[in-house]
Amino acid sequence: MQVFFDCSLWMEQGEEECSCIQPVNARFRAGGLDRVIPVVYCFKEGIVFDILTVMDERVMKEYRDRYAECEEKPEELSDARILEISQNNPYHNVDIACIWLNGCHETEDVAYSSTGCDPGYAGEIEKRVALKIKEAYPEYLENENCFFCQRVLMKTKEDWTKDVLTEIRVQTRVLRRTEVLDLEIKVKPGGEGRGTFVHPVTGARHEVGIYDIELAELPGIRPFYAGKAYVVPELSGEEHILFDSNLRFEDSGPVSVFLAGKTKVGESENGSQPVCCFSRPVRPGVEEHIVFRIIGLERVAAQEELIQVYQMR
Repeated sequence: MQVFFDCSLWMEQGEEECSCIQPVNARFRAGGLDRVIPVVYCFKEGIVFDILTVMDERVMKEYRDRYAECEEKPEELSDARILEISQNNPYHNVDIACIWLNGCHETEDVAYSSTGCDPGYAGEIEKRVALKIKEAYPEYLENENCFFCQRVLMKTKEDWTKDVLTEIRVQTRVLRRTEVLDLEIKVKPGGEGRGTFVHPVTGARHEVGIYDIELAELPGIRPFYAGKAYVVPELSGEEHILFDSNLRFEDSGPVSVFLAGKTKVGESENGSQPVCCFSRPVRPGVEEHIVFRIIGLERVAAQEELIQVYQMR
């Protein structure tokens, strides 16, 4: 397989094909899945490597079958439904925050792309790329029908065509999960709104209050209302409610701007910590209610991990 100094798995040509390959056979576990890095492609500018993850074909099929009807009209799916589908995918990439090579912390950004071989689902392009990956790593994938490949690129100051890689450590990011609530709170202009939800993990009932609502008008975007929201009893410091805040441009339809309701804005009257929130687009003077939609409750599902990926023996 031709590999260039690029994170794209679809790259078929570049300035210089890799001529320095170091076998590592690095096996590790990240995000609850077993992973393997067969080799490291060494360049003057840095390194490139592929993380292979073999998946249970039955598990992936069950996931695809569960959401098969959603593929027919994806444009009709709500943000909450899309979030649910993506989060329930059994496969996920290794979310790398930083890398240490031979004990040195590399400060350049990490870039990556991924593709997979998922029988009965992958398109022709994905199948063609998956075949190349399978042919490149037969000792790992020859008898596997369902697998994913994440290509990682790391720019470094070190010329790895002249040095031997003896150690790789990676630190992953905190894994956050949004428990879908799909709650709407309707508010009359000039008023305040309240709604309740049951915490999906603790079972506690919480009240959401929305106040200080003001009309916001920005060029090219349908008008919307901005306000403040609080939750009582307060959520833990690692949790917050996530608002649906897609603001559509009037002249380009599906293009949207996403504003996440996380920004802290002082303290509410009841002592809880409020956040900014934004309503769905409105037609001032026409619609009776302003709709604030809470997609879900975002929480920390797994803390960051420091993983010893490879160490030369």
